[in-house]
Amino acid sequence: MRQTTTSCLAFFLLFVWLGVPAIGAEEVPETTDDYNRFSFGISGGLLIPFTDVKEQNFMPASGEDGFGAGLMLNYHVSPVLTLQTNFLFGEMTGISTDDNRKFETEMMHASLTANVSLNGLLAPRSSTNRWMNLYGFTGLGAVAFESRLMELQTGNVLRYPYDETQEGETHYAWVIPFGLGVNFRVSDRVDIGVKSSFQYAMTDELDARVVTGSRKDMYNYTSVGFTFRLGSNTNSKDWAPIERAMYPGDVDRLNHLASRMDSVEDDLTGVGEKHDRDMQAVTDEVGELTQAQIELLRHYETLREALDDIERKMEEKEEEPEETPETFYAVQVMAHKKDLSLEEAGAYLGINDRLRKYYIDGWHKYISGSFDTLEAAIVHMRKLWAAGVSDAFVVKYEEGVLVPK
Repeated sequence: MRQTTTSCLAFFLLFVWLGVPAIGAEEVPETTDDYNRFSFGISGGLLIPFTDVKEQNFMPASGEDGFGAGLMLNYHVSPVLTLQTNFLFGEMTGISTDDNRKFETEMMHASLTANVSLNGLLAPRSSTNRWMNLYGFTGLGAVAFESRLMELQTGNVLRYPYDETQEGETHYAWVIPFGLGVNFRVSDRVDIGVKSSFQYAMTDELDARVVTGSRKDMYNYTSVGFTFRLGSNTNSKDWAPIERAMYPGDVDRLNHLASRMDSVEDDLTGVGEKHDRDMQAVTDEVGELTQAQIELLRHYETLREALDDIERKMEEKEEEPEETPETFYAVQVMAHKKDLSLEEAGAYLGINDRLRKYYIDGWHKYISGSFDTLEAAIVHMRKLWAAGVSDAFVVKYEEGVLVPK
C-alpha cells in the first residue's frame, strides 16, 4: 500500500489546490455580524459495493462487511451552501455464491462536493434551521484502488484489474458522488450527522471483473460523523439565521421600524384612552348645559367635523412639494439593479403614487412621499401595504443621502 499512501497524498494536494482558489476568490459582503466559515469533520461507516460481484442487489450479504473512515474539510459559503472536501480510506468486499466469486479491494477516495441545505432553501424562516440541516450534494472525485478477484471456496486469485499479472498495482478512476445527509447541532462547536453517499465510478474494474453489457461499478458509504469548529468565534455561517446572514442591513432597519411602530402604537393607545376620558367628561358636562349651550356645542361640533374632513382630503391628495427638504422621511417601495422609469416602476407595483428614485451603491431605489416626521411616513407606509406593496418600509434621507446606507 506504499503506492496507495503516495496516491492519497497526491489526491489531498490536488483537492486542496482546487478548493482554495474558489474560497479565496469569493467576495464576502460586509455584515453586522461576524461568522466562522471553516470546520472539519470525521466519520466512520459501512462501504457497500454495487458491482458485478455481489450477492444481493441492495443490502450487503454476510461476508460483504466493508468499513471506511473519512475526513471532511468544510467551507460554509452561506447558511444554504457549503463546499466540502472529502477523503475516505477503507476496504470493500463483494461475494457471489452462484458464480463462486469474491473480490476484495483496498481503496482511497477523494472528492469535492457542493452541499445544499434543503430545509434552508425550501423553508428559510423555519425555526428547525437552527438545530437541523437536511442537505443534498453532488460533485466530482477520484478513487485509487487495489482489487483482486478470487474463487470464493479456495481463495485463489483469478484476475487483477485491467489484466494486471501481479498484486499491488494501484489503479485510478474518476467518480461522481451524490447523496443525502442530515446534521444536528449539538453545541456551538460540535455537530453530529448521518450521511449516505453513492459514488458512481467511471470504470467496470472496481471488482476486477468485467461483464459484457453491465453498467459501471458503484459503491455506497453510509456513515455517522462529527463536525468540529475551532477558533474563538463560535458563530458558524452554516447555522446562522438566513435573513441575518444574507440581508443584515434590511433586518436592522426592519427591527428599528418595528420598535418605532410599537412605540407609536403605545402612544396612540394612550391618546385613545385620554380621548375616551375627555369624551366622558364632556358628556357629563353636556348634561348640565342649557339648551342654548347645547345648540352652540352642536355648531362647534359641525365645524370641527368639517375641518377634520378638509384635513383628511388634504392628506388623501398626497401632493409632493416642488422642493424636497434636505432631511426627510419617505417610504421605499422597490430597489432594482436595472434603471426603470418612474412610470414603469409604478406600473410594476400597481400604484399611482408619484415616485422618485436615487442611485445608491449600484442600486436604483424608488421612494414614495416626503414627510417631516417618522409617524407621518409610517401612516403612508401602511397605506402602501394595503395597496399590495407588502415590502415597503420607511427610510430617512439627509441631503439626498440614505441614512443609514
